[in-house]
Amino acid sequence: MLSYGVLLKPRVLGCVFLLVSIASTFLPSIPSEAAAVDPSAATDFSVVLFSEPDQPIGGGAKRVWRTGAGQVEVFGSVAEGHLLLLASDNPSRDRLNLTFGTGTGAPLAPGHYDSGDDLEGTHPYIDISGPNGCGETTGSFDVHQVAADLSSLWISYEQSCQGGRSKVFGEVRVNVPQDPGAVVLSSRVDWPVKEVGRSGLTVPVEVVNTSGSAYSTGTPTIRGTDFSIVDNHCGRTLNPGEGCDVLVGFRPTAGGLREGVLRLVLDGRTRAVPLTGRGNDGDMRWQLGSEQGDEVGQGRAYRFGIADDVNAYRWDDIIEAQVGSDWYAQFQSPDGGRLLPGTYAGVGHTTNRPSGVAGLSVSSPYGQCLELTGSFTVHEATYDAGGSLTALRVTFDQTCQGAAGALRGEIAWRATTAEDPNYPVFPPGVRLVPARASYVYGQTMYLTAVTTDAIGQGITVSVIDGSGTPRIVRSGTVGDDGRFRTTIPATRDRQLVATVGDVTSTSVAVPVLSRVTQKVSGPYRREGSYLAIRSPHTHRVTVSGAPSAAYGCFVFERSNRTSTGWSRTGRSQCISSGTAARASYPLPRNLRPGARLRVRTAFLTYYGSPTSSNTTGWTYLHVVK
Repeated sequence: MLSYGVLLKPRVLGCVFLLVSIASTFLPSIPSEAAAVDPSAATDFSVVLFSEPDQPIGGGAKRVWRTGAGQVEVFGSVAEGHLLLLASDNPSRDRLNLTFGTGTGAPLAPGHYDSGDDLEGTHPYIDISGPNGCGETTGSFDVHQVAADLSSLWISYEQSCQGGRSKVFGEVRVNVPQDPGAVVLSSRVDWPVKEVGRSGLTVPVEVVNTSGSAYSTGTPTIRGTDFSIVDNHCGRTLNPGEGCDVLVGFRPTAGGLREGVLRLVLDGRTRAVPLTGRGNDGDMRWQLGSEQGDEVGQGRAYRFGIADDVNAYRWDDIIEAQVGSDWYAQFQSPDGGRLLPGTYAGVGHTTNRPSGVAGLSVSSPYGQCLELTGSFTVHEATYDAGGSLTALRVTFDQTCQGAAGALRGEIAWRATTAEDPNYPVFPPGVRLVPARASYVYGQTMYLTAVTTDAIGQGITVSVIDGSGTPRIVRSGTVGDDGRFRTTIPATRDRQLVATVGDVTSTSVAVPVLSRVTQKVSGPYRREGSYLAIRSPHTHRVTVSGAPSAAYGCFVFERSNRTSTGWSRTGRSQCISSGTAARASYPLPRNLRPGARLRVRTAFLTYYGSPTSSNTTGWTYLHVVK
């Protein structure tokens, strides 16, 4: 059901206000007078919202209200630029409020609108909320179609909370014609800006059979190198009321506007869904150098890039940058306004700075300053019409109170300006990480090279031999996640490095332990998983290591089978493996017939603390006459 009415003008001049709720009692004061349109003529509608992860409004999920799964009421005035949409009783019984405003009282007309920054009544305005909302909002919306009497409406939108860290986006359609028999709930998809090489939100484009009979859907295709079909649940016949969706991904390959088309095959006809998104190819990095005595950086150097989830956003007079959930940096304006380019000396901590003094705070998983001194220079800080941060480059110098050393660095997020040439050269942006601390001879050694700013570049992995010269053993290309994964056989202890361009990682030592095998000598026969040995008779357990278990020792272990299970394991003393990497020990000669026991051997190396170890499997023995 879709009906119409009028709405008293809200405080924001010239706004479009759409409310999706469980019941119309959410706004009990809405007048019941109808606008100049017959409500029964409006029978087709959909409200779609996509939410990025950690977004408080959508919670990272998709929300849909549509014909046959709810009702919609529209109120407002196109001439004065405001209206209200009420939708309720959708399958998940969610609620959504959408406000769009021209902001000046001008008529609502097709076009693009960027929301203003705390300029209520003079700039366009957007506010989307549900059970949860935003204290502050920025964003934009596009009016694609609107009738003067509100009999049809088509708006797409994008909004972020508190400075733009995560977004919601989607569209509202009322009486916009579609192909007969089925409705495509997203007639177009426009992704928020994403860094080049980083994937945006995967969006489900849903098709619903609104006819009274079976409806066929074919295999979808996509055009555009920046878009992909992640998964397809269509390509089958839909029963009346049944739906399917196509999951579409966006990963920009270059900066600027990116365009594509999703082609759906609906009952033998092709339906095109325009796809748009924007890529950002600005600089994305953290470069940090910590002196000895600095608690935050622990006297080390760090370099992070796009693969390490670098982000930045604005909160009122603070710009906050972060690396994942580990590193945080805050830079605060001294006057309560936007932080602008310039040098800020004599700063205080953002939580307790004196009035008129700029604020600074850089923290890590290792520590943070309660009091500090320092300075920072903003080389670049730009904002959109709504006040959200669009680019940042800043250098800083921070010393915790009482600390012997300082933390210095440069932070860039979507920056377009050149790197500061006055800052020192930072360490290699590549490190090599083995999947395990050690391997056993004959296993496969799994290695991952983690890089900074090297997506798509060539990379090599080398072993360092006795002469100290690296020898390349693997080569390839850094993936879109900033990582290169490879394997080498574990045949000996290795010193390994990874190299990208002229940058080489710190070497990593990966010990390879000997593969130890044992066998029982003397007369025996096999009984399933047991070896049947005779008593009285001399039997010995012999063990050897490959390729070499020299310079270590063997420990022999033994336990007996009892009525309640295996007894506590007894262990021999450490028996030297010698230069031959072999050893043996005798089993007791007069074992009781009928007894069951098991034996195994552990090899311990002499290097390292604690010692490395490798243990054979159990050999099960049954004593017979």
